[in-house]
Amino acid sequence: MLLLHGMPTWSYLYRHFIDPLTDAGYRCIAPDHLGLGRSDKPTDIHWYTMQGILKY
Repeated sequence: MLLLHGMPTWSYLYRHFIDPLTDAGYRCIAPDHLGLGRSDKPTDIHWYTMQGILKY
């Protein structure tokens, strides 16, 4: 199950969902968007534009 967070939050929101879902047999992936949570935080503002996000 792909757990995508919104802006400006991070995948930590899903910490209470992942264990029950994996116990039920699902595989969970909860990535952080660029610049949020524990993801890379580039200093070049280009990476925060829509084109930069799509390249990431």
